[in-house]
Amino acid sequence: GETLVVEKVENCVVQAGGKVFSNPEDFVLVFGAEEHTVRREKWPNSELRFKNNGLVINNVDIQSVEPVDQKTKDSLIKSVQLAIHITTQGQEAQAKQRATKEEQMARGELESQLIKDKALSEKERKVLLALKAESTSIETTGAQRAEAVAASEAANVE
Repeated sequence: GETLVVEKVENCVVQAGGKVFSNPEDFVLVFGAEEHTVRREKWPNSELRFKNNGLVINNVDIQSVEPVDQKTKDSLIKSVQLAIHITTQGQEAQAKQRATKEEQMARGELESQLIKDKALSEKERKVLLALKAESTSIETTGAQRAEAVAASEAANVE
């Protein structure tokens, strides 16, 4: 069988088989001398049968849909541009939020490491001060002992 391809649909104007049909309520098919009207609500769940030649149309392939008037076209273009702009802004905001979150996490880890390093440094400083105190104590004790031994030997000599 032959296939009738819908070439264009513009504001309820259907162009099919080289003919233009503009009934907004019905989809009108003309084949030969016969004109057949199919209500939109029946498509795509029904088929159209031509009694005189047995042609059955069970599917209509719409290849393009375009607005007829310039105002509708401009409005569509503006809507698409706005949708693209909104999507782009949303993606930029998400990327910025992710970058901010990653930066904050990195700062948190850095601050945590600084605190750990400072605590370790303070612990090591305490050990160093304890060793210095012990060293000073040993020096003082050694000096006092040396003086006592020297005094004792001097007393023995006299």
